[in-house]
Amino acid sequence: MIDDIYLYLLLKEKICIKEIILKIMDEKKKIEEKEAYEYHVDMWETISSKYFRSFERSPYTIEYNYYSYVLDGGKSYKYEKDINCEFYDYTGISYQCRDLLLTAIKDEQIEFENDNYRRLDKKRILDKEKMDWMRYNDNIYSILSKKIESSFNK
Repeated sequence: MIDDIYLYLLLKEKICIKEIILKIMDEKKKIEEKEAYEYHVDMWETISSKYFRSFERSPYTIEYNYYSYVLDGGKSYKYEKDINCEFYDYTGISYQCRDLLLTAIKDEQIEFENDNYRRLDKKRILDKEKMDWMRYNDNIYSILSKKIESSFNK
């Protein structure tokens, strides 16, 4: 908003006709919106293609790369860095760690008999059993994620 006012005032010093000033500002806005859209589409295509290619080449499974996982309820772990490191090289984030994060924050389709929601300060919260399960998963997945990330430094 301030930039628009500043631009308007700068243009007004050189151009006396308000309609021309507004037309210039409108064209500038259209160009910027188009460039921003093209940039984000390009980034989406670049990053998502690197992400999806990251798990195309699994030596362990056909459908998905689960080559790093938690064993014995968090007592031991099997972990390797990403086999295809394009996504990691571009973003600095392991695609496996991204998936672990998404798994930790989603509901994981765990069904509880009593899925009642309670209200606290007008905000919806999950029942205690589900929250405990999510905390447990967050803990074991964060350890796995750190192990995967450290494997890139070896």
